[in-house]
Amino acid sequence: MPSRRRSERRAPIGPLPRLGHDELLRLYEELKAEHKRHLEAKGVWLPPFTGRDGIYHQTALALIGLYSRKGLPVTKPELEAFVRMYKDGAGDVQDGRHLSAQHGWRVLSSHRGDFGTEDWPKSSYGLISTSECHPGFRRQQESELTDNEWISIKANFGNCCSLCGSKEGEPNLRAPAAMTELQKGHRDPSKSLTSSNCLPQCQECNRTLQNRFIFDDRGRPKGIALPEVILQSPIDVQKEVLRILKAQFE
Repeated sequence: MPSRRRSERRAPIGPLPRLGHDELLRLYEELKAEHKRHLEAKGVWLPPFTGRDGIYHQTALALIGLYSRKGLPVTKPELEAFVRMYKDGAGDVQDGRHLSAQHGWRVLSSHRGDFGTEDWPKSSYGLISTSECHPGFRRQQESELTDNEWISIKANFGNCCSLCGSKEGEPNLRAPAAMTELQKGHRDPSKSLTSSNCLPQCQECNRTLQNRFIFDDRGRPKGIALPEVILQSPIDVQKEVLRILKAQFE
């Protein structure tokens, strides 16, 4: 069973302060060393400190901001304010979310309802480890799909999301203010993205369910890919799952 260790609880301590260049670089070098020691071999991505233009990389700023409060929650507005101190005009900062299951950092999210965030502020993130990767992370493998195969897969679903039915290029059924963009979703997140392991998913469904479930060939969930999902179920369901697994393996 997954560990029930919770992240450390402390009272909020205010907005992230502006850090000078030397301090930003010092924190980044610490992260770089931790990444080299524990996470690089697992396929976790370390964003560059600066881009080719010499300007701070937005995702690196978000990671540094979370690292400066390691073990503590940082609200999305606080993280956005920190990034915008160095990047004027930065839009909706989603890097806290992308750093976790997508890039592999052990970042918890209260918005996702991750175990251990029950008393965190709404819509907050927390980097709780630099030696463990996110439990839902799967080393990204290059897509083996050709463009024609992807077009054919979408056509088989009427150019609609296999989960919610939102049609590509039309208002999203889950978020009507956004136009639907179909993304390549895995039927089984543990396997490579091939023509037999791909489903069209809109940006809303792909973001919400990424790496959590195994789907059948029509896009219906048929199994759990991320064990921690069970911890979001009612306690009586968790106990029943424990009973079933004990019977199965004993």
